Amino acid sequence: MRHKLGVVIVTYNSEKYIDQCLNSIKKEQNLNANIVVVDNNSSDNTVNLLKSHNDVSLIKNKENVGYAKGVSNYVDTGLNTHNIDLNDFANKDPINIAKELSLKNKNDYFEEEYLCGDCFLTNRKLLEKIGYFDCSNFKDYLGDLDFGLRAKAFDFKCIVSRAAFYYHHAGINFDYLSEEQKKNKLRRRSIFLMEDWARFKMKYNLPITLIYPGVNKIDFNEITNKVNKKIEIKKKDYSKYLV
Repeated sequence: MRHKLGVVIVTYNSEKYIDQCLNSIKKEQNLNANIVVVDNNSSDNTVNLLKSHNDVSLIKNKENVGYAKGVSNYVDTGLNTHNIDLNDFANKDPINIAKELSLKNKNDYFEEEYLCGDCFLTNRKLLEKIGYFDCSNFKDYLGDLDFGLRAKAFDFKCIVSRAAFYYHHAGINFDYLSEEQKKNKLRRRSIFLMEDWARFKMKYNLPITLIYPGVNKIDFNEITNKVNKKIEIKKKDYSKYLV
């Protein structure tokens, strides 16, 4: 039977939360989904935990290829409108918050300039029309922005549902590090962002001297008009990484 939905999770050293994440998905009744986890060469017990989930497909990368390539195996910037304040809820349990938002905001949608790659839903027709994630240019950052810009250039819309909710455990890839290691990791992230930003500027013919202004200050309409619709970003074969 062909699954109607593919759920893709990119993970790295997430042994503390991966079971909880997967179980929360499986609890959804009548969910006809193929669940795929792409592991970016975790050094903890994440992979062994994933292997215990017989109904989950595991793709194990031989190195940490970053977020964009991780998502690309199957198919940190965000806009303020995507976030909610957990302090606004008496019950802080994510499941209860999700239920409350689902009931309160049913059929409440709004259009956004692009969708943050932490959690979004797309369909096969969109991928066939605009192509896949551009992991030739982007490793960790701006790949989601690029994907959204290409979608809008082909007259698709980026829609946010106020009834949808997912919980992001902040800092789970930092908790086990020493203070010095945390500083080094933040420094590397800053370097990766600047590298991806440089490639973004070259791809969309922006001034090379343009300093990264933050995603909320980017002129989306101007850049969308620069999308080259003739460039085809093809699907890649990652079957050799399937465990």
